[in-house]
Amino acid sequence: MTALIVEYRKWPARMHYRTTMTLLGTDSAGVWAGSRRGAAFTRGDGATGAFPTDAVTLFPTDHAWSARWYARPATSGRPARFRFYLDITTRPILDDTRVSLVDLDLDLALTWNDEVVLLDEEEFAHHRTAFGYPDPLARQALDTFDEMRSALIQRAFPLDGTADPYLAAWFSDRDPGTAP
Repeated sequence: MTALIVEYRKWPARMHYRTTMTLLGTDSAGVWAGSRRGAAFTRGDGATGAFPTDAVTLFPTDHAWSARWYARPATSGRPARFRFYLDITTRPILDDTRVSLVDLDLDLALTWNDEVVLLDEEEFAHHRTAFGYPDPLARQALDTFDEMRSALIQRAFPLDGTADPYLAAWFSDRDPGTAP
């Protein structure tokens, strides 16, 4: 399988974290990538970590967000609380071997009990001023946040079944609870 370098940045271009995922496919929704429990990532400050469970990530071609589905609850990190996580970002820059995007702080998630959760609105407000988000970028982030909140509540794209083939293939490829 093809390796895909993934770089999440903070405004304007400061490294947030970098990892390598497995390219699962490309379709009209965007680029689909998988990561395994234990796969390493490096934060912008050089600290390293490992993903606590298997996940599938969508980097859409026509939207300013990225979405991640987790295989099962974990004992730490986001998958301890959430089964789905959506980062409001700049539109992903995609090529054959790399994905790069800027995380704009606002997040939405679904808990393992299917509750929609809004996250990091205060962080966005603070960073908007501290990092000088341009007004058009801030407006786009807020509009996308509102749009995706409605989509999650209605279980519209990306929760409309579009991800199901990728989730089934990646999560059934091996027992998600086993070590990498």
